Amino acid sequence: FLNRKPAKPPHWASSPFLLFVGSFLPVMFPSDSREKAFEGCLPYAPILYDCFDPQLQERAAFHILTHLHADHCVGLKHHWNGAPIYCSVVTRRLLLSKWKIDPSLVIGLQYHTVHSIPFNRDNRGDQEQEQCTMELFDANHCPGSAMFLLKGYFGSYFLSGDFRFSESMEKKLRHRKIQNEEVDSLVLDCTFSDSFWKFPSQSDSIRQILSLIQDHPQSQVYIEGEMLGLEPILLTIANKFDCKIHVDQKKYDAVKALPGVLRHFTKEEKESRFHVCPHKSFSSLSIQMKGSSLRFVDKSRKSSTAPVVSNFAEGSHLFIKPSTMWFGSNKRNIPNLMQFHREPAKAEDCWHVLHSIHSSYDELLAFVKLIRPRQIIPWTECSSSTLQVMKTFLNPTPRRNIEIPRSLANKFPFLLRQEGDGVTIESKAKQQPETNTSVFNSTPDIISCWSPSPPQSIPNTSDDEDCIMLESFEFPFCKAREKEPNLGDFEFSPPEKRRRIGW
Repeated sequence: FLNRKPAKPPHWASSPFLLFVGSFLPVMFPSDSREKAFEGCLPYAPILYDCFDPQLQERAAFHILTHLHADHCVGLKHHWNGAPIYCSVVTRRLLLSKWKIDPSLVIGLQYHTVHSIPFNRDNRGDQEQEQCTMELFDANHCPGSAMFLLKGYFGSYFLSGDFRFSESMEKKLRHRKIQNEEVDSLVLDCTFSDSFWKFPSQSDSIRQILSLIQDHPQSQVYIEGEMLGLEPILLTIANKFDCKIHVDQKKYDAVKALPGVLRHFTKEEKESRFHVCPHKSFSSLSIQMKGSSLRFVDKSRKSSTAPVVSNFAEGSHLFIKPSTMWFGSNKRNIPNLMQFHREPAKAEDCWHVLHSIHSSYDELLAFVKLIRPRQIIPWTECSSSTLQVMKTFLNPTPRRNIEIPRSLANKFPFLLRQEGDGVTIESKAKQQPETNTSVFNSTPDIISCWSPSPPQSIPNTSDDEDCIMLESFEFPFCKAREKEPNLGDFEFSPPEKRRRIGW
């Protein structure tokens, strides 16, 4: 079989007439091509971004983890022994509660603080080793999600991760004067880069959910909200109706890692009429009653999962799915999404509320216009037409030449293959200048604090009083304190004195 010669194409396949007609097909039937997604290894640097592929470990001086959604953690597992992982404080807590990993390999960093990160932690006392700076910003996506600003010999990268741009985020970034930073490359979340996607604010989405619940005061309420990122909805309901939210063991274990919110959740179904259901329950599964239990039955395999509630009460039931999935699957029948900014859609006994933790098309354009990078690298597949619009907001000045340090090129040989076109290899090692930043030169530890106080309501308008939109998904509903926090059962190394700068 392996020695078979490939079959020759038919004689008419090379017909001049067909070739002539084929040359006009792209013009007659244009299609919006998709730009290839980013693969995880930052150009010209031994840094892996939301990538834990074992085959790429030799390229990593360290990893960056933006948040703990499953599609960003592929390759992570128990007893991870790869390069260090830098993430936010809450992401570190969530990660260590999910996997058995050496805590010294996971470094939690505070938001709005410039940290100096060494490329070689084995030479902690070497003042001449190469370093880069790293600053984190709240991504408004899920608990612990972060955007990263990296600066070093490679220039500057802004890594958006998954994020939802908002007026609050824009104010914070402008206060930080991010628009004055010369960002060479923006690695951008383009999940909803199509112009079809126009989302209501998260406050408006939550307000729709509250209205549905108020219209069904006696109903058992089932919300598809198991995924990280929908906590503001659940906390708003708990605060508005002065109750706890019933969740399963998996969700309960996740919220245990989030300070100050566990008291709003319970594993006892009889303690609440609000129940959180597994992700995709209302989209790919049909809801059926079996005896006294509510089960979600897979239509394709006719197999049932464990019951969400074991003592299903008789009476009316309200099913709410806050997401974009139903609207995307019915895209051909929806001329635009503006009609769903105030009212939900009902299909098959389920109310679909347009709610997104990703940025919309207009929000992506506003974000790119604010950052003004020299280059955009799509983190997810992006339409070429959208990229062309984004390029009108780019910084037209050329980026400076890159000189890869000889010490890194020797340790990571793949960097040698990137020489050329403005990229050179340093002839000899040079001394690093001193930077006024917090330096992680020893076994790292979390440098944040925690407060049990509940999240605050949005202060923008009186209409937002019922919606708990977490000001920062980092869940520090607190200010910095001098003493170290109580971090539960996690084993951390003793804290060290560190200099901090921020705003």
